[in-house]
Amino acid sequence: MKSVPFHVMIWPSSSRQQPLRELYAFNLDEATLRTRFIEPYERGESITWDGRTLPAGDVSYIRIGQTDVPYRDEVLRARSFYYEAFKATSDVTNNWIVGAAGSMAADSAPPREALALTRTINVCKRFDAVTRQLRRRHASRPTLEISDEYDVQDLMHALLLLDFEDVRAESWNPTYLGAHRESTSYCRMRRSSSRSRRRARA
Repeated sequence: MKSVPFHVMIWPSSSRQQPLRELYAFNLDEATLRTRFIEPYERGESITWDGRTLPAGDVSYIRIGQTDVPYRDEVLRARSFYYEAFKATSDVTNNWIVGAAGSMAADSAPPREALALTRTINVCKRFDAVTRQLRRRHASRPTLEISDEYDVQDLMHALLLLDFEDVRAESWNPTYLGAHRESTSYCRMRRSSSRSRRRARA
């Protein structure tokens, strides 16, 4: 049994794309509709059709239409007829579009800040296991002895470099009126940042 054809109209959101008007696609089967339009829309990816590309997320709204039979080539020969042809379709947008552009990507990928924090916590949780392993050198070879906070900072700095592109040296603040002396180190992973703070008594 031959499937009924689907049709798509997308109005872009950017001022650069809007002068080109709507992006239309006619006479699509279900597989093409899904792979070329629905899935890229849900993942927030660019959409390309008929030689035109809408950049990722450049969708103000999308409409899905359906007809009983495909449009004939002569009807679609002139772009000036596209709007009237699409307006004559049955609107089935709600059967396909259930969220905003990129909604599936937002659901599947955690925010960068949350990912950075998770990785930092994992390093801290495994820190003691790392120090114990360092003591078990082959043939009692020299190793890094963890005897004070500076050794901790050096090792932590090295471990954070596994996940972060920029791990900065600590900055010391002077002690005032018997307050705590504070060292702060910063690490950045792409655009996100996390901060670890250690206090030492003056």
